[in-house]
This record gives sequence, C-alpha cells and structure tokens, in this order.
Amino acid sequence: MNRSGTEGLSTDTRKDLEEIQRILRDHLPQDAKPISIYLSGGFARGESGHYEYKGRSLPFGDYDIDVVVPRPLLEKEEDPVLQRIEEELGYRPVTDPSEPTLAADASVHNVLDLRFKTREEFLERAPDLSCYDFVQSRRLLEGENLVSEIKPLDLNEISIFSPWRILGNRLILLLKHTDTDFLERQPTVHEVLAFQLARCRLYLDLAGLLSFLLEDYRTGYLQRAEVLRASSGLWRGWVRDPERFLDRVESARKFKQTPRAEEITGKDLFDLWFQTAEDVGSMTPHLINLILLTKQTPMEKVFEIVRRSEPKGASHPPVVDPYLVDWKPLVARQVRQYPSLFYRDFIEHYIRRSGRRLPSSKLLCGFASRYYGTFENATWRGRKWVLKNLRRSVLSPAAFQAAVLPLVAYSLTPKYEVKTDALEFFDQLMNPYMMMPFDFLPDLKRWEATKRCLVHEMLAYRSR
Repeated sequence: MNRSGTEGLSTDTRKDLEEIQRILRDHLPQDAKPISIYLSGGFARGESGHYEYKGRSLPFGDYDIDVVVPRPLLEKEEDPVLQRIEEELGYRPVTDPSEPTLAADASVHNVLDLRFKTREEFLERAPDLSCYDFVQSRRLLEGENLVSEIKPLDLNEISIFSPWRILGNRLILLLKHTDTDFLERQPTVHEVLAFQLARCRLYLDLAGLLSFLLEDYRTGYLQRAEVLRASSGLWRGWVRDPERFLDRVESARKFKQTPRAEEITGKDLFDLWFQTAEDVGSMTPHLINLILLTKQTPMEKVFEIVRRSEPKGASHPPVVDPYLVDWKPLVARQVRQYPSLFYRDFIEHYIRRSGRRLPSSKLLCGFASRYYGTFENATWRGRKWVLKNLRRSVLSPAAFQAAVLPLVAYSLTPKYEVKTDALEFFDQLMNPYMMMPFDFLPDLKRWEATKRCLVHEMLAYRSR
C-alpha cells in the first residue's frame, strides 16, 4: 500500500496532521528539517476515528508518526516541538504519565507517538510485525520516499514471539485501566475511553495473532476478522462460542473506527473486563503451549496444527475455564523451557539480519539453544536474580510476561472473588521486585497491589 499525503483521511485526522507537520517544519533547527514524515497505524489505514467531547473532536488512539531527520536530535531540540503541539492541540507523547489524561476535566491527551529518526535508524528495522505493518500501511505525508530502501520482509521471517508480545502488551494496558476503585466510584469518561481503547486493541491484536497462526496474517482489522470467519481451524475449539467471539472482534473494530464518549458504571466496566478475560483466558493456555511447541517443532508444523479443522461430528478440544485452570504447572514449565527458547529466538534473528543463508541455520539454532539452556540451567544464579535483572538475564522479559501475566489477569473472578493461590505463586516470582508479598492485604486490595506491581515493572522495562 503506497499512499501519499492525507488523501482519503477523515477531516479531523487531516486537520491534526497538517498542524503537526507545520509545527515540525517551523520549530526544528534549520539543519534538522524533516527529510520525510510518515504516518502509520490505524489512522493511516482509516481504522481509527475521533470522538466528540465538550465541543472538541479527539483522536481515539495514537498518531504514529515517523520523522526522518538529517542528524540525531538533542532533547532540547525536540522539546520545543512537543511543547508547541501540546499548547496548540493539547496532545502529549504516549510515553508521558497517563494520570492527567484520565481526570474528569482532562485538557491534555497522550496520543502522540512521534519518533525522530535518522535515515539509518529509519531503515534499520527489526524483522517483526511492526516493520511488516509499517510497510503495508504507511502514508508518506511529505518529503522523500525511503520505504523502497527498507530490507524486504516476508511473513515467514517473523517469529511467533512478535504477535505474542504485542498481545501481552495489550493485556498489560488493559490491566492498567482495570481499577478495583471502580467498584466504589464512578469512572470518569476518560477512564472509560482508555479502558475501551485497550479492550478494542486487545481483541483486534488477538485476531491478528490467530490469523498469523493460520498463515494468513493481515494488517487491516477488517481483513483479520474475515480470515477468522472463513476459517474452520483448531482455534475455534479454544472459545465456548466462536461466532460470538468474532462478533466481539467486529464490535471492537467498529467502535475503534466510530468511537463515542459515554458514561459507564464501574460494575458495567468490570462486566466488560470479565467478558474479555474469559475470551483471552480460554485461549491463553493453548497459545502458550504452541509457543513452547516451537522449541521442538518447526513453525510450519505449528501452522499446520492450527489450520487443522475437526472432523465433522467430532468434539472440539476442551475449552479451559480461566477461573478454574491451575496455572502453576504451565508457569513452572515456562521457567524451565524459556531460556533456550530465548537463545534460539536471538540466534535466528542474528542470522536473518546478517543476510547469510546458512544451509543448517535452524539446526545450528537448535544446538545453540539446547547448549545455552543446559548451561544456564546448571549455573543459574537463581530465579530471583533472573527476575531482578531482566536486562541481563537469560529469561527474556517476554517470557517472564507470558509466565506471570495470566496469574494476575485471570485470578479475579466474575463474582469479584480472588484466586489467592494464583497470587501466591505470582508473589514467589515477583518477590525480588516487591521485597515482600502482599499477603497481608484483603483479597481485592491484594489483587490491585499485585496488578500495579506487574504493570509498573513491565511498562518500566518497555520504556528502557
């Protein structure tokens, strides 16, 4: 998809982008004027919309903008641009604290994903879905077209960890905006919108992961839903009612495109949370086991397994109840398996980006992962050290996230009861961060404290 300018975009989107482009041209140093400005993501595809609030039209989602500049920018050179955008439009970077944007009288909104890159940084992209989606859906707003210089990327080069990490990040953000305080007070309109946005993204990226596993991945949200509706694959056995699940994916797509500001009671918000947790929770054990299966099985075999449909009249695989399943064996297995998975992932990435075509590269990666996995399991400084030093450890943050996220996400039941055994296991994994468990708190407060701990640590890691 090679579209230029703002043609075809909504009036509100086009107006915002023109203002941002003008500020970039006017407030960047003379020797750092943009070479190119690109828009990508939902707004570039026309899949994200605006909502009306107190006489203003506000974006429901982020403006993903890449600004290619001739040289690296200093922080003091970026600040005037960001300050002027905030003054004129009320838009802040998505990395800013979210609390001011959730207040009832919020006048600023974290919707600006503005990335300044040199030509070299722009062209050197990791082989993941972010790169693939950018190439598929970007718009050149102005300047030189550099996309033809990006190294081509096929879907078969992308690791299954890429869509899994996206889904995990979406679940963390949904957790962040699910606050037990809503059981005692009315959430603000902006808190409801933040929750709704996170929920829409979660369903749409879960559809993306499933279409990836079906070997028919699509960047567009509508196309993802169409792929799933046309599929009779094994994934249909992972939810109680596949058609109702697909209806929720479609509702998320429509709401993201035509959002509306509305008041929702705290109880209604939690009903939506439990509905989402049930859909994602029933799939999570199957997804994690597929990821673990890639350690022994080529991805081609995994794709074949997921595409396989059940014979007529046969029962689907059992659906796992997220509020009854015992996550401990699964998490324990991950702690054992993931170090070698992480090494294999890293080595495959290194070989791909080096441009080499080694005839036995997968065999090499397998040997290396087993060697490193065995070595690390024999000489580990202990699980506590690993979790306390994620940046230097063999246990990748994505692995840690996959291991503990279900424990928190699905330990709060629809009756607002807490599965304390799940939180106790989480306490064991997270103890290096917390220094002490939260077992002295009442159940709901303990769930909230544990959730905040997980969200804080994973968001802090992502920011680094």
